[in-house]
Amino acid sequence: MPAFVVVTKIDIAPKHILDQTIDVISRILKSNGAGRKMPCLISSMDDVITAAKETVNRKLVPIFKISNVSGEGMELLRAFLNLLPTRPHWEKRLHKPAELQIDESFGITGIGTVVSGTMTAGRVGINDEMLFGPDSL
Repeated sequence: MPAFVVVTKIDIAPKHILDQTIDVISRILKSNGAGRKMPCLISSMDDVITAAKETVNRKLVPIFKISNVSGEGMELLRAFLNLLPTRPHWEKRLHKPAELQIDESFGITGIGTVVSGTMTAGRVGINDEMLFGPDSL
């Protein structure tokens, strides 16, 4: 599930408080605990299109500012939700060879290199061996 943030009540929040709130949210998203995400403040339809394409990799987190009273920003949020890709049909993908798109890697003393990513097909079990690619096979 892609992550995104919606900040509401922008019509009644003082500008400095709104800016401070966005700054705090951005710092939290960039932290190690949140997985070092990349916050992106959405202010145009071009931003919406970029965010909808990039949220699939789960690194980019769009931030929407909306007013529930005036409706400001709602059209951008609606457009984003309509552009998100549909949920994958895992039943069809489970019988394919395992494929993991690596998002990040890091080293742990005493263990070695650890990778994390997005599983796009197949299954991986304990002691399974995987190959790095891309490869023509």
